[in-house]
Amino acid sequence: LLARANGSDLVRVFSGCPPTFSREEFDKLESESTGLRRSFNQWLGKDPKSRVEADQKAFRLKLLAALVQLTKDTVKSKLTESNFLSLLPDVGRSFDLGSGIPRLVIFSPLILANANFDSKAAAREAGFKNAARFAADLKRAEVYVVRGKREANVLSRDYVSALLLGSKGFLVDASGET
Repeated sequence: LLARANGSDLVRVFSGCPPTFSREEFDKLESESTGLRRSFNQWLGKDPKSRVEADQKAFRLKLLAALVQLTKDTVKSKLTESNFLSLLPDVGRSFDLGSGIPRLVIFSPLILANANFDSKAAAREAGFKNAARFAADLKRAEVYVVRGKREANVLSRDYVSALLLGSKGFLVDASGET
């Protein structure tokens, strides 16, 4: 989802589930096709292994295209202050746990209004306080934050971590590298 800089709405950029299979699932797929039919499907590239590889390649290409588009959109707009936080309830409502545990990748400079925290404890307290105010349910999402080259307040990560935890999400990593 792309959160508009002014906090006005969310635009879905990419949604998908990586096509991965356990060894047992893959063995079951292969056992369903035997003999001449299996050889013919392998020759056509329609055997389970070829289909999975094609699906994985398509997934990577779609994800890469979405990230490239996000990068282009971000470069065009001036990054000043992160306002995605007010959209957390909308983000949570856009997920269906029937599709699995969500994984969010947030591109944000993490420049937060009123983020002059005195200590790590104060940053975390403010994060939990705002989580209660926003009342978002991120459905146990794994969250990755990419800040870009701009340096955020050193305590912003603590604030965001507490905010996400209070919103039923988990900050896995926040990095300045894409």
